[in-house]
Amino acid sequence: MAAVMSTKLLKEAFFQNLKGTGGSDSGSKVNIPSEDPIEVYNHAIKQFNAKCNRTNENGHYEKLTNNWFYKAWMLRWFTRIRADSNCLFLVLSFLASFAIGIIPYLNIIDFTIWFIILLFYEKQRKIHNLNAKISKNPFQYMIFDPEICRQAGLMNAYYELPISALSTVGLKEAQIQMLKGRAGKSGVVIFMVYNDKFRRAYSNFGWLRYFNIVHMIVIVGGIIFANFWLFPKLGISEFAGTGV
Repeated sequence: MAAVMSTKLLKEAFFQNLKGTGGSDSGSKVNIPSEDPIEVYNHAIKQFNAKCNRTNENGHYEKLTNNWFYKAWMLRWFTRIRADSNCLFLVLSFLASFAIGIIPYLNIIDFTIWFIILLFYEKQRKIHNLNAKISKNPFQYMIFDPEICRQAGLMNAYYELPISALSTVGLKEAQIQMLKGRAGKSGVVIFMVYNDKFRRAYSNFGWLRYFNIVHMIVIVGGIIFANFWLFPKLGISEFAGTGV
């Protein structure tokens, strides 16, 4: 309990110090048009290209191309149900696809949509693979601290502090030394703090391929279950989804 209280007090001191030193938070000024996987990925890419975060001066991270169809579908099936961070909701999303797989005609439509989503994703994944070659650790000059982000109400935020204040805001010694090495001649350092959501936006992008493929497999499983077990039990001879 004492350790928890100590951490909490240090985070409060961070914001007090920030105000007292004229520090600034520009993270709240970053606009994220949507929270579908591609938009949050592009948000992360924008931060990787920022001067204070750049780990490879010769490399520039490329943004992905988005469209309204992908955005609308993935907001529904990935972001709003928090399938990226909650295993229970992830399983529920697969169960929903299985249930849809039982429904004639709707199952074929749903499968087709997921197939289109997968094709679009694979095109963007090529760009992601090129981005991954730029740096093994694009988070190298960032500070991972979910508590600060929670208090700021942001997935990432930028702060500007004098070097002398770094040891008073609860940062680890390794983080302080890293930031000191990147401070300007004025003795002030600009750095970014991020949380799990920001990290997942980039790190989990490759996982989306399996998310899409599993949904398609589950729908096919629903079709097979309906036609070889459920419908015969109910005395229905119609093949689900085709009207045969």
